[in-house]
Amino acid sequence: MTTSNQLYSASATVYITNYPGTFTYHNDNLRTGQNLSETVLALSNVNQNQFGKLFSYPIDGMAFASPLYVANVSIPGQGYHNVV
Repeated sequence: MTTSNQLYSASATVYITNYPGTFTYHNDNLRTGQNLSETVLALSNVNQNQFGKLFSYPIDGMAFASPLYVANVSIPGQGYHNVV
């Protein structure tokens, strides 16, 4: 069943970068959590007025995960998409 609720909508600015994706836990093989090639996020745009949680989903139990991101993935019959 699919539902829609106009009370829970959001908008976001999309930036185009050359960042290929996050392929491992904490960004690199040393697990430092650093992205030394970051070009979009800065103190000027990461603040409580412009940056924050857009949504959440309830889960059964605890989640131990780090989202991985890959840009421009070819999905058969669907074209190319950025995938989390």
